[in-house]
Amino acid sequence: MPTVNCSRRATRWTPAADPPVPCLDDEFTLSLCFAKIHHLNGKASVRHPQERRDEKSKAETAKTRRRILEVASEAFRNQGIDATGVAEIMAAAGLTHGGFYRHFGSKEELVAEALALSRKDYLAGTLTAADQGSEALMKHFQEYVTPVYRDDVGSGCPLAANGSEIVRGDTTTRHNATEALRLWFGKTAPYMRAPDDAGKTAMAISLVTNMIGALTMSRIVDDPVLSDQILEATRKRIADAFDVSSSKRPEASAPRAPKPREKRAKSKRQ
Repeated sequence: MPTVNCSRRATRWTPAADPPVPCLDDEFTLSLCFAKIHHLNGKASVRHPQERRDEKSKAETAKTRRRILEVASEAFRNQGIDATGVAEIMAAAGLTHGGFYRHFGSKEELVAEALALSRKDYLAGTLTAADQGSEALMKHFQEYVTPVYRDDVGSGCPLAANGSEIVRGDTTTRHNATEALRLWFGKTAPYMRAPDDAGKTAMAISLVTNMIGALTMSRIVDDPVLSDQILEATRKRIADAFDVSSSKRPEASAPRAPKPREKRAKSKRQ
């Protein structure tokens, strides 16, 4: 372990093979005394306390930026992109409006990154289900078109929640949406009930766009019965599209989805 004599008159290092550190002035010598000494690849390096403060500041900035993105992602899905202002997002994140431009150059940049974050969250579940096989992916898709998922707009798929606004988005936003759909199609195609690759791809495109459209329409209609019928018909369409034996296909009227929050709360009180 290297040792440092922090007096102005002499500075001694051991082992002797290491070069001496010159004492330039009081401030420099003091920084050496309080610096943390690391051993990297067998050599001692001095790390100034300011470096640690800079690293902490960068970590805090990244954490704040992530919080803004998470708040914006949910707000955009719940209220719409145009209807949600930057000031509202910053206030919801517990920050001042003026601090926004420390993290983003414009609202357009925020929109692109917030929607990318929400798509990434949904696609993570799709990728996990696809890795588990046809039956797991089929169940995952059927949960997409349930009353519970329909009603949870703020945590749901941004393509269904913000599709009409993404159409008018900037190049980055539309490109990110395109790549998300391309990945979605690609992960779905191998499990489709079709005789060849071209047929599987076509069916995957049809099914995924059917799901997004059905979820959107189920939220638009003001008739609860019709809304549920749209979702039920789409669940049946999903079951028919997957190359899964009939014995493993759940009934369309019995979706694999969590119970509504109100029911869970009631059961706890009982």
